[in-house]
Amino acid sequence: MKYLFIPAPNTRSVTTAFVSCHPPRFSASIEKSHAWEPPEHYCIYALRGRRDISGSGIDYTVTGDTIRFYCKGHRYIMDPRQKYEEIAIAFSSQKGDAVCSESDAKDNSIHLPLITDVNGNPVPKQLCRQILQLSASSSIADTLRRNALLQMLFAEIIGSAGNSHSGDPNIERVIRELERNIKAIPDIDALARIVHMSRRTLVRNFKAATGKTIMQFLLTRRIEIARQMLAGNPSLTAGEMAGQLGFYDEYHFGHTFKKITGVPPKRFVKSGSVDR
Repeated sequence: MKYLFIPAPNTRSVTTAFVSCHPPRFSASIEKSHAWEPPEHYCIYALRGRRDISGSGIDYTVTGDTIRFYCKGHRYIMDPRQKYEEIAIAFSSQKGDAVCSESDAKDNSIHLPLITDVNGNPVPKQLCRQILQLSASSSIADTLRRNALLQMLFAEIIGSAGNSHSGDPNIERVIRELERNIKAIPDIDALARIVHMSRRTLVRNFKAATGKTIMQFLLTRRIEIARQMLAGNPSLTAGEMAGQLGFYDEYHFGHTFKKITGVPPKRFVKSGSVDR
């Protein structure tokens, strides 16, 4: 597996977002020929179709509901005759970005798989569509929102890539429901009905598969997202993150953050501990 490694702090910004498709309907394809060298990084969400692509030292086979990265400084070869539709999000590159295997990664870096199956998680597609909707606006508020959504998208990609906990499809279904409603207090009875289990069986099986209770798992995921949000915008306040991630207030957020990471949010940012 190869990754795009981004040194922390991750202060990337969305430069543009659009729908790319062939045959063209909404816009021209971003690939003008069979070979293409992107001028910046691209995060691509494949909506439908199939694509065979070579680049960054690997061969991609891309189908619907997968995410891939095109990296600045690399050359990609693809078949321009293939039919596809995808959301393309261009974001800024910086010195120190690199494509390499996980064993070559440096400490204190964010590692994004070059291709990821989102495993039925609907959140990445939702985030891509939200970024797309805000792409036409030049207001400061919407620019900040786009960039914050990009950090949340990175967190979801990392989570989707490494989020197989037991091979139990019922537990994976519950995890997807939790992630889809990340701000909500989990309704365990409703989750149990979705996977046709009793409440007691679900609680027992979930703990056995993940090592955490359902609430512990949800809080850990919220803090993982908070870490990525801070990487993208270190000036975010505890109150802002608490509101976006479903905590009661900034005290609850700060207490949970410190319990999981070992340090409060402000010290975490100063220490440069993002994604260690």
